[in-house]
Amino acid sequence: MTLIAPSNVLNTYLPLDDLKLRMGISSTTNDFVLWSVLHAVSRAVDRYCNRTFYAVDATRRFDVEDKSSVSLPDLISIVEVLEDRDGDRVFETTRGVNAYSLYPLNVSPGSGAGRPFSEIRSDVSDVAEPFALGRSRLKIYGRWGYRFHVVSTTSSISVSGGISSIVTSIPVDTAADLKAGQTLLIEDEQMFIREISGTTLTVARAVNGSQASTHPDATGM
Repeated sequence: MTLIAPSNVLNTYLPLDDLKLRMGISSTTNDFVLWSVLHAVSRAVDRYCNRTFYAVDATRRFDVEDKSSVSLPDLISIVEVLEDRDGDRVFETTRGVNAYSLYPLNVSPGSGAGRPFSEIRSDVSDVAEPFALGRSRLKIYGRWGYRFHVVSTTSSISVSGGISSIVTSIPVDTAADLKAGQTLLIEDEQMFIREISGTTLTVARAVNGSQASTHPDATGM
């Protein structure tokens, strides 16, 4: 069992046990400090690379300086594209999926070796309107980050009736391939594992812009 991660620690790029193994540490005495180091180094990687390697569900706005294309930060997928075509600060127009395309083509940000999209274009058909020029004219709700590659575990929720949207202690049938510091995807909700004790996980719920929800017994992760 490890000491629980501090509340401000999320999205570490190495599980705590892996760090301790590489450093030859078996004691839990300094776990709190090691968690803080993992968090600081992970955020330093983000700043150095000017990108994140975890996925965030969020809405972002963009100025439009070219009616045919808009550069984007690392984008994994789009849920909805809204436009303010008349400059009144109201995003009243929804751009359908047939009226835009994402570039570069064939980057596959959902695969293990994929890369993110970095541009949205309006020129996918003769009937698609160009983007309206101006400040804060485009609003995109999507999943942002370098990639979103999900690997299934052998674990699943193991409690009669499942779990509610507020519990932070989750019984599972096995924790053999889980580690503190990993981010779980349970249905559409992301959870950060703060601690593992036997087959019980202590987690932070609804991280990275995902929504907390109920999950039935035997739901995989």
